[in-house]
Amino acid sequence: MKRLICLSVLGMLISPLLKAQLFTRTYGSPGVFNSSNSVAETPDFGYALFGSTDGWGAVNGDMLLVKTDSSGNVLWNRIYGNAASEQGVSMNVLPAAGFILLGMTNESANGDYDIRVIRTDSLGNTIWSKTLGTPSWDVPEEIIPLYDGGFA
Repeated sequence: MKRLICLSVLGMLISPLLKAQLFTRTYGSPGVFNSSNSVAETPDFGYALFGSTDGWGAVNGDMLLVKTDSSGNVLWNRIYGNAASEQGVSMNVLPAAGFILLGMTNESANGDYDIRVIRTDSLGNTIWSKTLGTPSWDVPEEIIPLYDGGFA
């Protein structure tokens, strides 16, 4: 009986917190395609959003990383792409600072769409970028940081 009462009280205390809305924001350029496929909290308690855009200065559709503060105010944004079409798919915040981004590009001679992996610093500046692919469509789904510093 004591356990049931403790759980009920705990449930009453936590329940309003779960329903609280921190903020609502719309990001991107009006009248153009914008999407976010991945959202994560960052070590400074802000947020990172990763996806695709035809706005924000993009050319022919590019990957977009947006960093906000804890209230959702945009601190900076970065566009990744060139004259080819790119799409942002998945993102992870790295423990050693920065981001690992996963997307698709049709810029290479490997075939139709290939996989693009981008490692950035904590400000979204590119540290390295790799394009991987086969002669047919390569569609990535998720990228996961591994304990040894690699990615799967």
